[in-house]
Amino acid sequence: IYLACALMVRGEVDMSDIRRNIGRLQNELRFVPWNREGWKVGHCNIPAVGQKRNALALANNCCIRTTFQKLLGRFQTLYKSKAYIHHYTSFMDPEFFKESQETVTNIIGEYEQLAIKSDEDYETPQRLAPVFH
Repeated sequence: IYLACALMVRGEVDMSDIRRNIGRLQNELRFVPWNREGWKVGHCNIPAVGQKRNALALANNCCIRTTFQKLLGRFQTLYKSKAYIHHYTSFMDPEFFKESQETVTNIIGEYEQLAIKSDEDYETPQRLAPVFH
C-alpha cells in the first residue's frame, strides 16, 4: 500500500510520456484512500553529466514495516544479551536504547494501522468536474 510517490526526471523527456507512464503505474499500484493520486513530479530539461536522460523514483509504502520488524527483532536479541552496549554507554545514556525501541515499535504500529485502514472499504471521494462556459 503506497502512501506517496515522487518521480524526478532529468533530460529531454516529454511531460506527456511522464504522465502516460504514471497513469499506467497508477492502475497497478495500490494507494491509501486519501491519496489516490499521490504522485509528485520534478522535471529538469538539463540532463546529468554524461547522460541523455535519467529518472529517480521514491516511494513510501507499507512494505518497510517488515524491515522495521526484522530490525527490531535483531535489536532485541542483541540488547537482551547486552552485546556491544559497552561501546555506546560511554557517550550515550542507556535510556536511549529503550526510547529507540519504543519509537520503532510505534512506527511499526502506525504502518500496520495504515494497512488495516486501507484494506477497509473506503468510499472514493467525488472529484470535481471542470466547468467550461
